[in-house]
Amino acid sequence: MLETTTSPAGQADEMERDTDTYGDPVLQIPGGPDDASLADDIGALVADGKAYVQAELAFQKSRAAFAAHEIKAGAAFAMVMLAFLHLALMGIVVGLIIALAPIVGAFVATAIMGGILLVCTAIFGWLALRRFRKISAAFDNADNSDDGADAGETAA
Repeated sequence: MLETTTSPAGQADEMERDTDTYGDPVLQIPGGPDDASLADDIGALVADGKAYVQAELAFQKSRAAFAAHEIKAGAAFAMVMLAFLHLALMGIVVGLIIALAPIVGAFVATAIMGGILLVCTAIFGWLALRRFRKISAAFDNADNSDDGADAGETAA
């Protein structure tokens, strides 16, 4: 059924009205969603998927760029911090040598401080080596666990 209405601007609009199963009027607009085909819907879905992937890639690239910039800045500040820490520790060592010199002599004070620093170096080097060996063992176990699990299953 074709119905003519007048818009507020005084123009005549023609709309086709239909009724649904309950007799209520349903507005049918030519070229509306009912005229879309399945191929159009799939095309729109693919286009939306491409747009989503492009947006996600752009977001991840910007995140990576931000992280890289912050890592570089953080590493630079850490290097400056370590330089100041090194200077402070040198000052402490020199101060302790000067403080011990009147008590035990300059050479003995230097030997005491050198020995303390070597012992500290050995302790922290040993701790670092243990950590590195744990990492190595974890990767060795991960590689061997695949082979070992297969062999264990066949033997059982």
